[in-house]
Amino acid sequence: MKLKILRTLIEKGAAAAIVKLSGVSLTFLFLLYAARTSSTEDYGKFASILSLATIFGYVLAFGHHITILRFWPSIDELRGRETANAALRHTFKIILRICIGWLVLGVIVSFSGLKVGDFDNRALVFWFFLLSAAFALSEFSIGALRSQESIFLALFPREIGWRILSIAMVFASTIIFTTTNLPAITAIALLLVTVIQAIIILRKTNTSKKTKLEKSIKTDISRAGWGLWIGSVVDPISAHSATVIVAIVLGAPTAGAFFAADKIAKLLALALMGVNLVISPLIARNYYSQNLQEVRLLTLFGCLISVIAAGVGFLIYLYFGKFALSLFNPEYVEYYKILIVLSLGQIVNCACGPVGTLVQMAGYQNLYATISTITSLVGLLLLFLLTNWYGTLGAAVASAATLSVWNLAMLSTAYLKILKSRT
Repeated sequence: MKLKILRTLIEKGAAAAIVKLSGVSLTFLFLLYAARTSSTEDYGKFASILSLATIFGYVLAFGHHITILRFWPSIDELRGRETANAALRHTFKIILRICIGWLVLGVIVSFSGLKVGDFDNRALVFWFFLLSAAFALSEFSIGALRSQESIFLALFPREIGWRILSIAMVFASTIIFTTTNLPAITAIALLLVTVIQAIIILRKTNTSKKTKLEKSIKTDISRAGWGLWIGSVVDPISAHSATVIVAIVLGAPTAGAFFAADKIAKLLALALMGVNLVISPLIARNYYSQNLQEVRLLTLFGCLISVIAAGVGFLIYLYFGKFALSLFNPEYVEYYKILIVLSLGQIVNCACGPVGTLVQMAGYQNLYATISTITSLVGLLLLFLLTNWYGTLGAAVASAATLSVWNLAMLSTAYLKILKSRT
């Protein structure tokens, strides 16, 4: 059984990691080209908008990108495929209504002349609203396809399609208009590939025999959704707020450099991303089928794969980190220490493995949300203070420390509540 589980993780995880690696490579190509064709001020604003839109995208998803990932496999296992598909359609309608309402608000704010922070450009404000809505729909679509173990269909449109389309649009924009609107391009490109994913999901679930979803299941989804929503919102706040706070405290150009270092550091978690993409439905299916030993093995192998890959990547950064930063901008080389500090946080993240996913999939979403909220609030305060006192190095230390504490708290929770339990 151990070899079978390890083989499943390696094969499916490798496939997911390859798509993620391709997506990351294209992302870097896009970000590099964007940095080279933009001023440091414009690139810093774009980095801030992208980070903020990512956070709001998770807010708009309302936790249902994780809710469906947890409920679809278990409902499919216990109640049948038609009921599982009915649950998916139910959550999709909720997300769609939220996003439409958000876009209406975006149009009102954009054309009212209201200044939002430092962005008094109406177009920039609108593209922020569109990008965050597109991101919410994209996250749900990925979660829905992952729940059915359709890893390729879940990842390829955004990881590959979005990046290629964005690069092509930036290239065309620089030729036709000599300038480029990065927020607009990323928003439009993401919306286009997400619409394709949504069509695929609807075709997969739109069968001739449609089961009406029971009220009890709707209630269960709604109750779980609140805890999953809080956790899913708090996590990206911790992950992306550093760039936004650096922009507020130190300015857009510095935020652009910090953004580059942060993106490079997060490459170390690529194997962990692949593991999480594969392991979520497997944990949900096995945990609710009382196969706890298999859950333990999935978690253990996930930790080993993640930390080994991250360790190798960290050694590479020690020698080639400055070169990686210089690809964005030669001036970014001075942020090498920032890259190393952020990378140390990712090492801890990968060493703990998929424990956060395990806690959520096992039904402890409220505890997950509590831990995430406390660590994020303390982390944000620490981030703001250290950024003011020590600049980007303080921001990096705060980010790495918050990520490490969160992982250790989740690891303790997973061990005490799940892994230590006896079948």
